[in-house]
Amino acid sequence: MIQHTQHTKQGFKEAMQNTPTFIKIGNREFQKLYFKIKTFDEFYESYRQACKYGVDYLKDKPYLRSRDVQIIKEVIEK
Repeated sequence: MIQHTQHTKQGFKEAMQNTPTFIKIGNREFQKLYFKIKTFDEFYESYRQACKYGVDYLKDKPYLRSRDVQIIKEVIEK
């Protein structure tokens, strides 16, 4: 298991903006959608669950796209 110190919301936001998958989106307007309050809170909660249960746990969640799971995985592995 990877040693990872869980980020605060602000730390997570900064970390996810620097992941290769997030950068590869390329569309600034689309990237901004990740930071709408409700969306970001849900995404952060998924990150917290991944820290606790592992990234594979997220793959069973139908509302998360594979890109979202990849971003969270990259944050945890960094």
